[in-house]
Amino acid sequence: HTLLLAGALLAGTSFGTIWPHLVVLASELFGSDHLHTNYLFYDGGCGATGTLLLANLLPRLFHRRVAASSSASCDASCFVKAHAAIAAIALAGAVAAVVLARRSAPLYTRIGLSLEKSRQKRRGMTKRAQSAWSLSQAIASGADPLPSASPSPSPSP
Repeated sequence: HTLLLAGALLAGTSFGTIWPHLVVLASELFGSDHLHTNYLFYDGGCGATGTLLLANLLPRLFHRRVAASSSASCDASCFVKAHAAIAAIALAGAVAAVVLARRSAPLYTRIGLSLEKSRQKRRGMTKRAQSAWSLSQAIASGADPLPSASPSPSPSP
């Protein structure tokens, strides 16, 4: 029972956290010009695969097996083909993730190098330039660039 709950929690968390990542992946890998098309391909592809394979074809396998059996009940052997198909889909997803990670590694290396170059550039700034840069970042983020002065503690008698 605990293992089932842990599996459901992990699956639910994974399912919920992948969608924001798809937007970022589509933008970083294919550019922002056609983000709407690329993201809909990702999102629609997952939905279509799930609907066609997991909601339509796999239940048919199960129902055929039950209809073909002489008894109305079904044991674990009824689900072997469905479980094998789900495992194959999961394996295909894992292989696709590895291929995507290997193919996108140069892009993320370039992004990392660019960020490091930017950090080094900021480290080499003069104090005045750093202050101006920090002020511009605070204004851009909507934060109060000039925090209010806290009252000084009154002297003890």
